[in-house]
Amino acid sequence: MHAVSGERPGDTHTGPGQGVGRDTAAAHQRLARELCRLRAASSKSLKELEPELHVSDSSLSRYLSGRAVPPWTVVARLARLVGREPGGSCDGFPTLEAAGQTPVQGVTPARPQGDDHEPTVTLVTGAVDGRPSIWAEITGAQAGDRVWIDWSDTEGVSHTRCGPFGVTPPDGVSRAAEVVAGRWFRACGDTPRAVAGSPRNACTDWDPVVSRRSPPG
Repeated sequence: MHAVSGERPGDTHTGPGQGVGRDTAAAHQRLARELCRLRAASSKSLKELEPELHVSDSSLSRYLSGRAVPPWTVVARLARLVGREPGGSCDGFPTLEAAGQTPVQGVTPARPQGDDHEPTVTLVTGAVDGRPSIWAEITGAQAGDRVWIDWSDTEGVSHTRCGPFGVTPPDGVSRAAEVVAGRWFRACGDTPRAVAGSPRNACTDWDPVVSRRSPPG
């Protein structure tokens, strides 16, 4: 089971039913299997998990069987209960400064709406240490902006965050993840002061296609 990312106040999260593409039923079943592994790691009964997760044992039963999709808060609490805190999601991901690679543009960029600037966040691919890899890049950034990459093995139903990483204006990158067949990726960034009524962060769409192609040579 990979680490499940946590969220900070002010962050937005693409949860169940949002940004999910093909075959959502199969993705929900994969999430249910991961939840079952987390529950087994806790060594607790559903009744014992009730006060820990703030949800009834009957609801937990539906989540674990795949008959219902849990709120993100339940997923995060269960992950933390067994020590799956954010931070381990980047283990083994190389830094691009060390890799010395040139990013290649991937999907349509996202643009966080800062109150005095609008940086561009792009999902890019390339070869890192000879392996097909993917990472997030932010350009037009100012002090306080951040960038990160999300990845999902459940077609966007749940995801793991690698980052965020502070940037040295005017640009910056996340660490690089190795491309894995069937894994979805997206690039995200945020700014400390958003335009009134806008979220602080923005993400590209999930990209499953990049998992099935080789980066440009």
